Amino acid sequence: DHAIGSQFNVGITTVTYTATDASENTATASFTVTVTSATGIDQLSKTSINVYPNPVVDLLSISTGNTCDSGLYSIISVLGTIEVSGTISNGKAIVNVSRLSRGTYIVRVQIGNIGINHSIIKR
Repeated sequence: DHAIGSQFNVGITTVTYTATDASENTATASFTVTVTSATGIDQLSKTSINVYPNPVVDLLSISTGNTCDSGLYSIISVLGTIEVSGTISNGKAIVNVSRLSRGTYIVRVQIGNIGINHSIIKR
């Protein structure tokens, strides 16, 4: 009921395929596709929150520049899976990313009602 390569809206969609062979035997299979909202990169707000070094090998630093800031961070794979999460205290966090596979990740930083995304490369 969906063509191969179809795009889906945010939410859960059931996809059903039916195959028929030359002898008119049919088989049907269904699966669900879950789409979550995209995690974009906020290029304009990167000046106030620093995520470094980038590319990173073992330890990633997050700094807000304000020792009064407290918040949360998440490191999210390109598939949308939260790989690492934790807290930011006194405007800083040091995150051990050594167990992550090489690749591109999104670092989501939430301080109060401000949420900022950074892209990083794990070597």
